[in-house]
Amino acid sequence: MKAAVHDAYGGPEVLRLDDLPVPEPKPGEIRIRVMATTVNRTDCGFRAATPFITRAFTGLTRPKFRVLGNEVAGIVDKLGDGVTGFQVGQAVVGMTGDPGGGQAEYLCMKAKGAVGPKPRGLSFIEAVTLLDGPMLARAYVRAIAPARGMAVLVNGASGSIGLNAVQWLRHLAPKGEGMVLDAVCKTGTVDLLHDLGAERVYDYKREDFTATDARYDVIFDAVGRSRYRYCRPLLKDGGTYMSTELGPGCENPLLALRSAAFGGRKKIRFPLPGANRKVLDEITALAEAGALRPMIDRVLPLEEIVAATEYVESEEKVGTVVILPNPLDEDAGREV
Repeated sequence: MKAAVHDAYGGPEVLRLDDLPVPEPKPGEIRIRVMATTVNRTDCGFRAATPFITRAFTGLTRPKFRVLGNEVAGIVDKLGDGVTGFQVGQAVVGMTGDPGGGQAEYLCMKAKGAVGPKPRGLSFIEAVTLLDGPMLARAYVRAIAPARGMAVLVNGASGSIGLNAVQWLRHLAPKGEGMVLDAVCKTGTVDLLHDLGAERVYDYKREDFTATDARYDVIFDAVGRSRYRYCRPLLKDGGTYMSTELGPGCENPLLALRSAAFGGRKKIRFPLPGANRKVLDEITALAEAGALRPMIDRVLPLEEIVAATEYVESEEKVGTVVILPNPLDEDAGREV
């Protein structure tokens, strides 16, 4: 089978196509013919081995796991012994866990893992965009616990996590019901964020959001490009700062531990997301209800994995960059 592999840590140029044996499902596993996968920040971090501590899991001097890709949408191709609840030909979506394996024509996953039916009415391309981003956003939205009178700011709202966080927050607290929801994004996505329910939208290329006179109960940095020290003045007393990134010197989880231990007028939290069937079913239900909209930046074949990765690392994407390991019509899979 065709797969994107990397045999050394480094930039996007270490990725290449290779022919690998088609995997055979072990007992309790299903084999998926991958119709759509993605390139995301997680893939980039594992490929570059940044932060360095990730090498404790992926391999100290060279990668133990050659194939990246932790989001997949495809068709069940074969069942391992003892598998129930799935059938050959069924359209499914799944989060493979770290470090991935989805950037290939075939993938085996545990049937009791984070894999389940594809959302009805969505193509494979659309469905694969509603996995990692919503899963990560969910952990932070649950920590925010939106309520009437609360003011929330989402930084990095143009990316997959930020876009899904804005949608999920507005689903829980519709506009006009007393929760202020502001966002920071790049030029060209201001109107999109307004359409998704954000009120004040800061274009970070034109203004510094940390200079605002607005004050917030929660600041959620969905891209990890700011720091608590810069956002702290914007927090109300009792307010909370959260980031998806470790930060310089792993400061964000360390600050969160200190905040939990000693308290303070302003708090730092570092929620840990979970990927399992229950979380996946929750995301699928929201997708089928229209509460989470697929946000697709571009769709590329697996042969363009290097260009796709370079684009993701340019930080110019809006939503998700989708990769097609197998030829697929854009609308294919809606009725599978």
